Amino acid sequence: MRAAPQYNFQQAKRTLTTTFNLERWNFYLKDYNDVVVTAFLQYGWPISHSADQLPRSTLQNHPSARQHPSLVCDYIAQELKYKAVIGSFQCNSFSTDCVISPLQSVAKRDSSVLHVVHNLNFRPGQSVNDGIVRDEYLSEPFHLCLPGIDRLVEFINCKGPGCLVFKKDLKCADNFISIPSCCLVYIQLL
Repeated sequence: MRAAPQYNFQQAKRTLTTTFNLERWNFYLKDYNDVVVTAFLQYGWPISHSADQLPRSTLQNHPSARQHPSLVCDYIAQELKYKAVIGSFQCNSFSTDCVISPLQSVAKRDSSVLHVVHNLNFRPGQSVNDGIVRDEYLSEPFHLCLPGIDRLVEFINCKGPGCLVFKKDLKCADNFISIPSCCLVYIQLL
């Protein structure tokens, strides 16, 4: 059985490199009921993997990724540009075992345009995501409910005619959120 990790925001509190204006985030979220968000932005966002054993690594990308090597190369170049990945490594550079999950290419919804996905669901029953408890985060009850069209309609009706709504595409948001080093072992790619 593996020992529970001590996350950076709880122990060492080493500030990670970030482009977030942490002073402003702290100011605007000071009365927010979940103030730990600002600590996660500063010290890294834990993955909350709680299985007793590490997931099983997959040492080959999905056929869809192997069929589109230039797409995968472009994806990795983009991730490196955003400093969203580290490496490359010829061998495991961590002081513990790590997990390698495959890449795959999939078409975007209602489109034939392919994009690359780091498949943390692969090897059902043995994947990284299988070790992340649903409706729980860092051993606390948690339920994520993303706003849908009904919430948007409710918001517009509440604000009244002529209100303005701003929508932000968050497709690259994960490139700007750091992950503490104790969690990096779960998200290796080939």
